[in-house]
Amino acid sequence: MYDPVNDVKCGVRTTALNEELGQVGCVLSDKTGTLTQNVMAFVKCSVGGRVYSADDGIDGAVHPGFVDLNLRDGESGVLLDGSSEGCAAAKTHTLAKSSALRAAASARDANVVAFLRHLATCHTVVPATDEAQNNSSDGESTAADDGSSGAVFGGLRYQASSPDEEALVTGAALLGRRLLSNAAGEITCETHPPDGSTDHLVTGGRGNGGDERGGVGLERCEVLAVNEFTSARKRMSVVVRDVHTGVCTLLLKGADNAVLERLAETDGSGEEIANVKSHLDEFAREGLRTLVLAQREVPKHELSAWLEAYDEAQAALVDREDALAEVAERIERNCVLVGATAVEDKLQDGVPETIETLRRAGCLVWMLTGDKLETAVSIANTCRLIDADGELAIVQESDFVSQGDTGGKINPYFLRDKSREAVEDAKRGCKFGLVIEGGALQHALSTDESQAQFLALCRASSGVVCCRVSPIQKARVTTLMKKRGGFVTMGVGDGANDVGMIKAAHIGVGISGREGRAAVLASDYSVGQFRFLANLLLVHGRWSAKRNREVVRLFLVIFGYFGYFGYFGYFW
Repeated sequence: MYDPVNDVKCGVRTTALNEELGQVGCVLSDKTGTLTQNVMAFVKCSVGGRVYSADDGIDGAVHPGFVDLNLRDGESGVLLDGSSEGCAAAKTHTLAKSSALRAAASARDANVVAFLRHLATCHTVVPATDEAQNNSSDGESTAADDGSSGAVFGGLRYQASSPDEEALVTGAALLGRRLLSNAAGEITCETHPPDGSTDHLVTGGRGNGGDERGGVGLERCEVLAVNEFTSARKRMSVVVRDVHTGVCTLLLKGADNAVLERLAETDGSGEEIANVKSHLDEFAREGLRTLVLAQREVPKHELSAWLEAYDEAQAALVDREDALAEVAERIERNCVLVGATAVEDKLQDGVPETIETLRRAGCLVWMLTGDKLETAVSIANTCRLIDADGELAIVQESDFVSQGDTGGKINPYFLRDKSREAVEDAKRGCKFGLVIEGGALQHALSTDESQAQFLALCRASSGVVCCRVSPIQKARVTTLMKKRGGFVTMGVGDGANDVGMIKAAHIGVGISGREGRAAVLASDYSVGQFRFLANLLLVHGRWSAKRNREVVRLFLVIFGYFGYFGYFGYFW
């Protein structure tokens, strides 16, 4: 169980649970970074009512007008290599191969410019100089340096708190807006034509914001406030002031259900929102991770009053997080839609085979994720968690609301009727997968009666997917299966948001990935890839259970032997 790619060995932090590994009956797993590689590729976007993606006719080749920007994976980020050898442009972030998007960026289309500016500004990414890039694998320098500061499309490593942000910022750099620095409350971006016509120029450290030279310019903005992403908010935002124009702008980015409800209602906005919703559904059906971007210009009088409240919330000693969330809610409103992004996260090697093996061994495998319903279903089908030939039962929050005489009140009989129907279908041999959203899960876990009905529904299904769930809901579902399900449970995750689920299960397994070591440190066992769970449970778990059984048998034999002869020896 050694991962040679990441040089990760299996870690064991307890010796008291080895025999329980062979008795695990329910595996509850996160998706991103656990089932998937957590290496994001920016592949599609929706801007101005149009979907942009890699040109179908290119098939991996580089457009003649697009000079190569070789991408190679770094330790914590993707390096932009300015080498002029080869034509391996945008192998990872294939959106950069869209000739239509590059043409719109070159023509300074207002929608595309706003979209790229948003990508390059609304984040917490910190670029750092990568000294190792100066020595390429072939021994030649990959950073074109003529003695001045900066490099030609290279020498920077983007250090991001999440792979999603890293992918979006790198994609923006490939399309003509490259992040140069994010320090001391100021973000500096370089603007250049995305066709590679200025790659021979050395960039960085020239002039003031808005100055251009040879088609390359710098834009600087002052970061006034950052409303960070949390699992409860499902969004983040930054308030920036353009150094050149002095305009203050709120940039908002997050899940579609968290951002779309904060858009302003204007003429034509309804059609625009409908278009982006259809695009988001299309992206989700392909298994892509989606984000929605929005912005609004903030008047100075409103901004000054809000910044006072923001500073007070930051200085709070009690309930600081809640205070910051409340302050952010005041300004994150009446926004204008900018666009939507679609990022691909491929499955790890061996995940479908591992899940199929565990299911054949009698284990229930559940997936708990915060992604959209369509994305979760697509991944579940791909990794064989849900039978392809079976039906799909989808439970949403709207199903719990009666639309008849009760006037939109909660329907207490929906889950009962659904569970009874599912049990009857299972007795007739019907196979179906269950998909439940976080809002519906909140109702299902509200009372003891609803929990029992939810368990009956889950037991009747062949696979369970919980989507749009929070870390607290992951832990509650795990606790329910542990205390009332009658299973030995295993929680599997890779990030800090999975720690609650890992600790709530009988056995916690952490995946050593790109989300830090919080999950690994909180787990009982740690592995480098999800596929190692098959060996952990079915080989080592079975061996431990067999050894324990043999020890018990030997104890019974010895006890019986001494008891028998001790009894007759007493009378002898």
